[in-house]
Amino acid sequence: MSRPDSFVEPAAPRGITLLEVLIACGVLVLGLASVAALLPAAGSRLGQATVEDRGGVLAANARAEVQLRGLLTADLFQERNKTIAFGEVLDQVPPLAAQKMTPPRPEVLAERISDRDFLLEDQLLFEPPTTAETPLNSFTDGRRAFKESLSWGASLAPAKPDTIGAIPGSPAVLTIAVFRAGSEARRIQLVPASTDADRPTDFYRMQSFDPGLLKSHLKGCSYVIAPPMRPDQSPRWFRIQSSWVTDGVAYVAFTDPGFGPFAGNMPAVIAFDKLVRVDQYTVTLE
Repeated sequence: MSRPDSFVEPAAPRGITLLEVLIACGVLVLGLASVAALLPAAGSRLGQATVEDRGGVLAANARAEVQLRGLLTADLFQERNKTIAFGEVLDQVPPLAAQKMTPPRPEVLAERISDRDFLLEDQLLFEPPTTAETPLNSFTDGRRAFKESLSWGASLAPAKPDTIGAIPGSPAVLTIAVFRAGSEARRIQLVPASTDADRPTDFYRMQSFDPGLLKSHLKGCSYVIAPPMRPDQSPRWFRIQSSWVTDGVAYVAFTDPGFGPFAGNMPAVIAFDKLVRVDQYTVTLE
């Protein structure tokens, strides 16, 4: 029987060529490389989020410690018109701003809070087991040992230093600062970014350019302490909006437009590295 003229012989099934396999492998390798490149950034963000979360816990604990241990009292002030600073890292601040900040009365502070109370104790340390199957807690001076990874300090400023000062019933501003381990305070001199008095700017530059200091102490979203120009004011915390380098000059801008009128044209700010967060509260002294 002869085939009709319209009959078409079915083509044999076509396989995958080597070129197609190589192209598919190339696409797969590029995809896996892109995913692998994201892993370090994801790990860094996860670590940062963990620090921020633990910093929030410590800030809440610190606020409770200050209130419950009787640290919102006028008898903590050595001079009723000066801001006091105490706790980890902020112990360094009064010598850097001697005219406006002082330590609290040491005998009053020592009887109400210990050095260990300024640390977050949620990361316990363990020792290898001896007879037991599970690790054993390490102990220091009869208390469980822990990793000193986060700490806090506080400043307490009278709201009206030259009229009322720090007396029972007067308003004050409590600031809680949380730091990572090994943080330090530095005094940094700033000058106006523009030398033209008729064209003032809202940002400043470092008088002595130090790229390492800019990255560690004057990072964007961090905070500095600025001494006031007027005698009837107390030092204030200001948030850094951004910092950058242009033509070998380091600049810094602040989120609060009132920084210039408060700190003056030649502010010497106190900056911190490894600063996690800053919380402020309006309180009434006892």
